[in-house]
Amino acid sequence: MYCSFQGKLVLITPESFQSLDDLICYPIVVNNLETCPYRTTLLNWWNTHHLDLAKIIELDTVDGIINTLSLGGGISLLPLKLIKRDYAINTFFLNELQCTSIHIWSAQEKSSKECSSFISIVKESLVDKIDDE
Repeated sequence: MYCSFQGKLVLITPESFQSLDDLICYPIVVNNLETCPYRTTLLNWWNTHHLDLAKIIELDTVDGIINTLSLGGGISLLPLKLIKRDYAINTFFLNELQCTSIHIWSAQEKSSKECSSFISIVKESLVDKIDDE
């Protein structure tokens, strides 16, 4: 199976967040899958720009991540397409956090749990192109 998509990524913060200088005060809220490309991108960016190790909260759903942020629980990185207007959050577009695209290749009979979970998320909300091979 091959899956490919692109999307504008945004840094998501609580509504009370005033500026990027406030980042150090918040934990990073990410998917519990260590292979998640948004998690990897955000943690790499954090480690490049901050001396302190990130405090990390791991959750298993996008809704859980966004709800935690809307309650003031941290910051995260997600595709803009996933953000609904009724959440109490702020979004920041940062060029350096943009992935040009994400590609996944997997043998149908050998897919890992992480790959299957990620493909499910893509199929539900972000798919631009899915080709079964």
